[in-house]
Amino acid sequence: MQPSVWARALQHHASPSPPHPAGPHRTPILFRQLVRPAWLQARCCGFAVALFGGMAAATLLPPLPVARYDLLLAYGVLLDRRGLPAGLGDAS
Repeated sequence: MQPSVWARALQHHASPSPPHPAGPHRTPILFRQLVRPAWLQARCCGFAVALFGGMAAATLLPPLPVARYDLLLAYGVLLDRRGLPAGLGDAS
């Protein structure tokens, strides 16, 4: 008779796990893995803040021969082009 699923699970969890490689060389790697996504998200939020700031600044402009939404489009494209070399637009 085979042990039940619960008995096998208890035996598996009761066995000691192998030690994890710890030490000073492992800490910076883990830190970088935690900080990199947070830094990328903060930079992406910076793009949104800059875009909304441009929208707010566009309301302060005097009447121009170009429509305000066209200027906002150009401003958004420039912001996007500025973000691509910084690695914000690639899928990797």
